[in-house]
Amino acid sequence: MSLNANVFAALNPYVRDLLSFDGHQLGQLVSGAGLASAVGALVLGPLVDRLGRRQTLLWGTTVFLLASAGYLWAAGFWSLLGVRLATGFVSGLVLTSASSAVADLVGYENRGRAMGIVTAAILLAVPVGMPVAIALAECDEWFGADAWRGVFVVQMLAAAITLAVLWRALPRSEVRAPAQVRPGRAPAQFRVLVLPMVAPALLSVALYSGAFFATIQFLPDWLDRSGLLPKGDQALMWVVLGVVSAAGSAALGGVADKLGKRNFVLWSTGLVAIGFLALAQVHSIWPLVVVGIPVGVLSASRGAALLALVSDLVPSSDRGTLMGLRAAAVNLGTGTVPVAAGYLMDFGEFAAWLYAAALLVALAWLLVLVWLKDAR
Repeated sequence: MSLNANVFAALNPYVRDLLSFDGHQLGQLVSGAGLASAVGALVLGPLVDRLGRRQTLLWGTTVFLLASAGYLWAAGFWSLLGVRLATGFVSGLVLTSASSAVADLVGYENRGRAMGIVTAAILLAVPVGMPVAIALAECDEWFGADAWRGVFVVQMLAAAITLAVLWRALPRSEVRAPAQVRPGRAPAQFRVLVLPMVAPALLSVALYSGAFFATIQFLPDWLDRSGLLPKGDQALMWVVLGVVSAAGSAALGGVADKLGKRNFVLWSTGLVAIGFLALAQVHSIWPLVVVGIPVGVLSASRGAALLALVSDLVPSSDRGTLMGLRAAAVNLGTGTVPVAAGYLMDFGEFAAWLYAAALLVALAWLLVLVWLKDAR
């Protein structure tokens, strides 16, 4: 499902030529799945609590599998956008269910390691899945003009295998904590949002996600314009950075468990802010590598540790709603901060944005320091 959200970044050149889409249409196809996923997570989060993780994972994965078949026949912009929205919407439900299930199944003392594995899986979709998508799209001599659709056959096979594994692996009976949120007419999302520490945690997620995402979006153009790394030579960099970040997320999750989730989030967030300030002073490729790789690893592991920390802010019976709010916070940050970053880039160099990104990360650090506590 992470591949589904990102794959059109690789397929855009092929779709543009074959289906005659313009840049505006391609942009909607790229962002459509992510925005729909945020809406799905936000709206359907309470459903994860009412029906349980097993049911929402099984039904959500089934719908995702069926909706993915639409990629095999969608020929126009609106039909393809409809498939993007449908698969994105249901993936928001599944990803919310998955993170809630992991938090239910794994004790808090080991949850950092578990969330590190979840984050690593999401990160690996880019360095592993994107080359597969490009390789299949290049097989047009064998499969014709529709070769670009091959990656979605792979996606459907993966979903089918996942569905079979989920059916066997997930417990049929779920033990839930009694709800501690007072019943009332207010939506479940609002009643969870006003609980202690929830709003500051979500604001920290939005600020950090937006700052890091915007930096990644503007980094390739800066590398190309500055001559540090031409765009034609950047593919290997993204593969290496993705694999290393995923490995770091999986490996450092256990460190977060030992140091304490809150302590690890504070240290990693502070180091990322310092890393952004250091990147603003970089003028050659090797210092970029020395600073950039640790920043990527720390950011990935920081996200896993914060996910584990946030998962304990509410009882299990409200965790699906909270995870839906968290997904919405991530997309709020990634949808708004890059716009502001673009305006800033119009008046200054990339270094100016890095200073602003460091400030946003510092604010995210401050919210965790002042408002979040590690109850365990």
